[in-house]
Amino acid sequence: MRTLTLFALASVLILLPWAAARAEEAPPAGSGSYVAVGAWHSEDSGNQEQVSEYSPIGSGPEFDLRLVNAAPGSHFLLSAHTVGGNTQDMTLTFDVQRMLRSRTEYTKFVHRLPHDPLSYMNAVASPKVLQGTDLSPNDEYKINYSLLESRLEFQHPDIPRLTLGLLVRDQHRDGTHQSLSLGHCFGCHVTGQTRGVDEHTYDLGFKAEMNLTKAVVALSYTERSLAQGVDSAFLLYPRARHPVLRTDIFSNRVQYDARSGILPSDLQPELDKRTTKLDVTVPSAYGFALDAGGVWSTTENRRTDISYDYEGYRLSTARRFGGHKKWSFRWRSNYYTLDSDPYFIDTAEPVAAAGPHVGRTYRDVYGVNPDYWRYSSMDRRVYDSNLNLGYRFGKKAGSLDLEWLYRIEDRDTFTVLGDSTKTTTNRYRLTYRAKPWKGGQVRGTFERLEANHTYGNPNGTCTTYEAPGNPSAFAATQYYQWRAARVSDPSMSPETQDRYSLFLSHNFGTKASLTAATRWSSADNREGDNTDWSRDQMAADLTFWHAPLPKLEWFANVAIQRVKSDFPTCIALMDG
Repeated sequence: MRTLTLFALASVLILLPWAAARAEEAPPAGSGSYVAVGAWHSEDSGNQEQVSEYSPIGSGPEFDLRLVNAAPGSHFLLSAHTVGGNTQDMTLTFDVQRMLRSRTEYTKFVHRLPHDPLSYMNAVASPKVLQGTDLSPNDEYKINYSLLESRLEFQHPDIPRLTLGLLVRDQHRDGTHQSLSLGHCFGCHVTGQTRGVDEHTYDLGFKAEMNLTKAVVALSYTERSLAQGVDSAFLLYPRARHPVLRTDIFSNRVQYDARSGILPSDLQPELDKRTTKLDVTVPSAYGFALDAGGVWSTTENRRTDISYDYEGYRLSTARRFGGHKKWSFRWRSNYYTLDSDPYFIDTAEPVAAAGPHVGRTYRDVYGVNPDYWRYSSMDRRVYDSNLNLGYRFGKKAGSLDLEWLYRIEDRDTFTVLGDSTKTTTNRYRLTYRAKPWKGGQVRGTFERLEANHTYGNPNGTCTTYEAPGNPSAFAATQYYQWRAARVSDPSMSPETQDRYSLFLSHNFGTKASLTAATRWSSADNREGDNTDWSRDQMAADLTFWHAPLPKLEWFANVAIQRVKSDFPTCIALMDG
């Protein structure tokens, strides 16, 4: 309510000089005010995050406010709605002689979050493969969300082609949520606890737009800052012990446990982001409409001093030609790069507290160096080209559109199927649309997809290693030996895919309609080792809709679906 009061007061103060200057004039058409006062009440049972995820709970007053003042060349609008104190929507706009224009919006609501009791993780008592502990079993979680956005534009009468703009965006998220952490005691141990949230995102941007004779050029710059009022939760992780003997002989196999003391958990980033945008629009250049632009941004994590850079460029053109402009041509292309800083992972290497490896680290025992440089899998170069060619036969005969999408995605470090970092995709689509009779509509589509070096996980599953039996856990096969012997390349991305669809509908005036649709697709991938899979899908449905009265409608639907999948799988039990 405090925000609503301040918002309304500021709006009235802005309006007073305007109203005083026009006090002796008759109210112009379109001016007026509207105020509504009411009450609301809601009840719930069960999980609040399901039945009232975004709705207020309880009872209280409800207000609506709308003020409008319109004058020749000027306009003012204030609209506000609040339900209780935590659900608010407000809008303030004004326009002064087209020289100064502004729009401000404010939104506030509550988002209720789920609470996982973690009780299902204790289903198996022995062996202790997985267990969970909820440290805050009675807490309820919610986030209070608020967003203020304001845009101000200035256009001087002496320079009408130039528009200057200012953007302010202020977002707050505060409340609590459930923080989940994973540790190791006798097995994997998931711990849940309440974590405070106090997140603030602030944007400040500037924009200049020049309307030239044959083109429009816009340049903008925005800075964003993300700050955390609550850095993290804290947790005393469980002590890592042998699952049967309950001794400390495995302490050199984990980086941290209870011996490390209380540690931060669920640490959230603090970010700075700087973005520059350039847009150029040419309505007509030798009969072609052109649109081009570029985006350059840098995002930096202030906690880790790691940053990544984004560069993106686009170019599109379109034109209609031929007799009666029946032919249409459109081409859109995009290119972007992502580059991030590498980061050295210096793994904590504690020594064993007991057993045959006492006083030695994992590296000392097995000769494995756990330290490494981390290179991001998101670093890549991506190029997209989308070509559309269309022809209109006539009003009832419809139109035919041909689309060709070509994409190259070249990753710097991430390897996909075929031991490659580059994925090439071609997608062809043919679409026919028509309205052959009054109230009728027909649409048919055929699509063909062909991809080379699809996304997947080379050597990600199905190990061929056969470990010799050994009664000692210390002489047994280690996890990295199992991983190094994996031979299968799992992937859910299709190498080839065909799709067909047909849609028919008929409107019986404005009160009834009959719609029929069918879809069929066939996809497969045989590119990798043991990747061979296929999936055929067919679906059809028939729907009748009827609205006999303005506030009464009903519909009936019949649907059928058939899916056939064939894929290899590898089930690894205790596989490292």
